[in-house]
Amino acid sequence: MRTGFTLIETVLYTALLVSGMVVLTTILISGLNTRSLITGEQQLVSNQQLAELTIVERLGQAGSVVAPASATSTQLVINSPTPSDDPVTFQVTDGILTMTLGVQAPIALTNNTVRVSAFTVTRLTATPPSVQIAITYETDTASGATPRIDSVFTYTLRHE
Repeated sequence: MRTGFTLIETVLYTALLVSGMVVLTTILISGLNTRSLITGEQQLVSNQQLAELTIVERLGQAGSVVAPASATSTQLVINSPTPSDDPVTFQVTDGILTMTLGVQAPIALTNNTVRVSAFTVTRLTATPPSVQIAITYETDTASGATPRIDSVFTYTLRHE
């Protein structure tokens, strides 16, 4: 009786092993892409919450909206009750949403992993006065996907 494997058995086992490795590699790559996508979406949501909370908080303290006075603008300028912070300006610079207090240096409201591709402020002709703010947040992931959040909210001014 002979011991060992025949050539056909060796080829068959090798093909099965390679097939199994391809399946496992595909599952691993899919898991890594999903993780990258989820991380990107978490970054988007985190940056969105911080930016919009800051805008709403400042609008709540604002005496009035300076710009846009009417129609639409890519910049929001409001008065601040603190003289050293007046005016407060929100705008996008190189894909980063920033807030400038008075003459101080701009403060980034989003980090460099998130890109703000659109920031539009519309002054609504309502009583009491309101502004509608539309912001588009995007990020790139290792998988090549580009998660995106389109956010639109309206704030009614207490003062003015």
